[in-house]
Amino acid sequence: MRYVSIQPILSNSTELLITLYWLRQYPIMKCLEAVFDVNERSLARIINRCLIVIRNTMSDLIQWPTDAQFEMYMRDFQHLNIGELKDIVCVVDGTELKVPRPSDTKIQHEIYSSKKKQHSLNVLLVTLLNEKIIFIGDASKSH
Repeated sequence: MRYVSIQPILSNSTELLITLYWLRQYPIMKCLEAVFDVNERSLARIINRCLIVIRNTMSDLIQWPTDAQFEMYMRDFQHLNIGELKDIVCVVDGTELKVPRPSDTKIQHEIYSSKKKQHSLNVLLVTLLNEKIIFIGDASKSH
Protein backbone atom coordinates (compact mmCIF):
# COMPACT_ATOMS: atom_id res chain seq x y z
CA MET A 1 0.00 0.00 0.00
CA ARG A 2 1.29 3.43 -0.91
CA TYR A 3 1.02 6.22 1.62
CA VAL A 4 0.38 9.72 0.38
CA SER A 5 1.59 12.60 2.47
CA ILE A 6 -0.79 15.53 2.58
CA GLN A 7 1.09 18.81 2.73
CA PRO A 8 -0.68 21.81 4.22
CA ILE A 9 -1.68 24.47 1.72
CA LEU A 10 0.54 27.49 2.29
CA SER A 11 -0.47 31.08 1.71
CA ASN A 12 1.27 33.11 -0.98
CA SER A 13 2.89 35.24 1.70
CA THR A 14 4.33 32.16 3.43
CA GLU A 15 5.68 30.84 0.12
CA LEU A 16 7.28 34.24 -0.54
CA LEU A 17 8.75 34.24 2.98
CA ILE A 18 10.25 30.78 2.37
CA THR A 19 11.78 31.95 -0.91
CA LEU A 20 13.18 35.19 0.49
CA TYR A 21 14.57 33.35 3.51
CA TRP A 22 16.22 30.81 1.18
CA LEU A 23 17.69 33.58 -1.01
CA ARG A 24 19.02 35.56 1.96
CA GLN A 25 20.27 32.80 4.27
CA TYR A 26 20.74 29.94 1.79
CA PRO A 27 20.10 27.23 4.39
CA ILE A 28 20.22 23.54 3.58
CA MET A 29 16.83 22.10 2.64
CA LYS A 30 16.68 20.04 5.86
CA CYS A 31 16.76 23.31 7.82
CA LEU A 32 13.92 24.75 5.73
CA GLU A 33 11.94 21.53 6.22
CA ALA A 34 12.28 21.86 9.99
CA VAL A 35 11.50 25.58 10.14
CA PHE A 36 8.48 25.56 7.81
CA ASP A 37 7.32 21.94 8.23
CA VAL A 38 7.27 21.34 4.46
CA ASN A 39 9.01 18.48 2.64
CA GLU A 40 12.02 19.06 0.40
CA ARG A 41 10.25 18.37 -2.90
CA SER A 42 7.49 20.85 -2.04
CA LEU A 43 10.08 23.43 -0.97
CA ALA A 44 11.83 23.12 -4.35
CA ARG A 45 8.53 23.67 -6.18
CA ILE A 46 7.65 26.65 -3.96
CA ILE A 47 11.05 28.30 -4.44
CA ASN A 48 11.11 27.74 -8.21
CA ARG A 49 7.54 29.05 -8.60
CA CYS A 50 8.25 32.14 -6.46
CA LEU A 51 11.50 32.91 -8.30
CA ILE A 52 9.59 32.92 -11.59
CA VAL A 53 6.92 35.22 -10.15
CA ILE A 54 9.55 37.57 -8.69
CA ARG A 55 11.42 37.74 -12.00
CA ASN A 56 8.23 38.36 -13.99
CA THR A 57 6.97 40.96 -11.51
CA MET A 58 10.28 42.81 -11.38
CA SER A 59 10.95 42.74 -15.14
CA ASP A 60 9.13 46.05 -15.67
CA LEU A 61 10.98 47.69 -12.78
CA ILE A 62 14.46 46.53 -13.75
CA GLN A 63 15.61 48.20 -16.94
CA TRP A 64 18.98 48.25 -18.63
CA PRO A 65 20.14 51.90 -18.87
CA THR A 66 20.41 53.70 -22.21
CA ASP A 67 23.80 54.95 -23.42
CA ALA A 68 22.86 58.48 -22.26
CA GLN A 69 21.98 57.15 -18.80
CA PHE A 70 25.30 55.26 -18.60
CA GLU A 71 27.14 58.51 -19.41
CA MET A 72 25.15 60.28 -16.70
CA TYR A 73 26.02 57.52 -14.21
CA MET A 74 29.71 57.82 -15.13
CA ARG A 75 29.57 61.53 -14.21
CA ASP A 76 27.57 60.87 -11.03
CA PHE A 77 29.90 58.09 -9.84
CA GLN A 78 33.19 59.83 -10.72
CA HIS A 79 33.90 60.60 -7.06
CA LEU A 80 33.75 56.85 -6.27
CA ASN A 81 36.22 55.81 -8.98
CA ILE A 82 39.88 55.72 -7.98
CA GLY A 83 42.96 54.98 -10.09
CA GLU A 84 42.49 52.03 -12.43
CA LEU A 85 38.82 51.77 -11.47
CA LYS A 86 37.85 55.00 -13.24
CA ASP A 87 34.86 54.77 -15.57
CA ILE A 88 33.31 51.96 -13.50
CA VAL A 89 29.51 52.24 -13.55
CA CYS A 90 28.20 48.87 -12.41
CA VAL A 91 29.05 45.64 -10.61
CA VAL A 92 28.33 42.18 -12.03
CA ASP A 93 28.01 39.07 -9.88
CA GLY A 94 26.92 35.56 -10.73
CA THR A 95 26.42 32.45 -8.68
CA GLU A 96 25.00 28.94 -8.79
CA LEU A 97 22.18 28.24 -6.35
CA LYS A 98 21.84 24.54 -5.55
CA VAL A 99 18.32 23.15 -5.97
CA PRO A 100 16.91 19.66 -5.40
CA ARG A 101 16.83 17.37 -8.45
CA PRO A 102 13.63 18.06 -10.42
CA SER A 103 11.38 15.14 -11.26
CA ASP A 104 11.09 16.24 -14.92
CA THR A 105 13.98 14.69 -16.92
CA LYS A 106 14.14 17.58 -19.41
CA ILE A 107 14.49 20.13 -16.62
CA GLN A 108 17.09 17.90 -14.90
CA HIS A 109 19.31 18.13 -17.98
CA GLU A 110 18.77 21.88 -18.35
CA ILE A 111 19.81 22.79 -14.81
CA TYR A 112 22.51 20.18 -14.09
CA SER A 113 25.93 21.74 -13.44
CA SER A 114 28.71 19.40 -14.50
CA LYS A 115 31.14 21.88 -12.94
CA LYS A 116 29.65 21.49 -9.46
CA LYS A 117 28.09 18.04 -10.02
CA GLN A 118 24.69 19.20 -8.81
CA HIS A 119 21.41 20.65 -10.02
CA SER A 120 21.52 24.42 -9.74
CA LEU A 121 20.16 27.69 -11.04
CA ASN A 122 22.66 30.15 -12.49
CA VAL A 123 21.84 33.66 -11.39
CA LEU A 124 23.42 36.85 -12.75
CA LEU A 125 22.93 40.22 -11.05
CA VAL A 126 24.08 43.63 -12.29
CA THR A 127 23.86 46.69 -10.02
CA LEU A 128 24.87 50.29 -10.44
CA LEU A 129 27.30 51.75 -7.91
CA ASN A 130 24.32 53.35 -6.14
CA GLU A 131 23.02 49.78 -5.51
CA LYS A 132 20.15 50.05 -8.02
CA ILE A 133 19.58 46.67 -9.67
CA ILE A 134 19.53 46.93 -13.46
CA PHE A 135 19.57 43.24 -14.42
CA ILE A 136 18.60 39.91 -12.86
CA GLY A 137 18.67 36.86 -15.02
CA ASP A 138 19.73 33.36 -15.78
CA ALA A 139 23.51 33.51 -16.16
CA SER A 140 23.57 30.45 -18.40
CA LYS A 141 21.37 32.25 -20.97
CA SER A 142 22.89 35.74 -20.61
CA HIS A 143 26.00 35.37 -22.73
